[in-house]
Amino acid sequence: MRHTYVRAQDGPWLLYDNETDPYQMDNLVNAPEPADLQAYLEALLQQKLTERNDAFLPGEEYLKRDGLTHYREVHCKPNQRWRDPWKTDGPIIVGAQ
Repeated sequence: MRHTYVRAQDGPWLLYDNETDPYQMDNLVNAPEPADLQAYLEALLQQKLTERNDAFLPGEEYLKRDGLTHYREVHCKPNQRWRDPWKTDGPIIVGAQ
């Protein structure tokens, strides 16, 4: 993909030309030269959001709507059994240590 475009709640945040700036060192958002490109990418993003019925809500709203908390996902104990690959005779571990 040639361009990276990122929009935050308060508007465009990042715009990079990955062909001429592969390390993304020069943020072009709101620069005069790529104004048409930025407008096109914003319209494309809005189209995709509309197609998916995505209101582009703040992250906290999605957590509330879906009954989630970032703590639940981050701090839940895994329930898959696994063995440390570096220890051939190590114990099988269930859950977090």
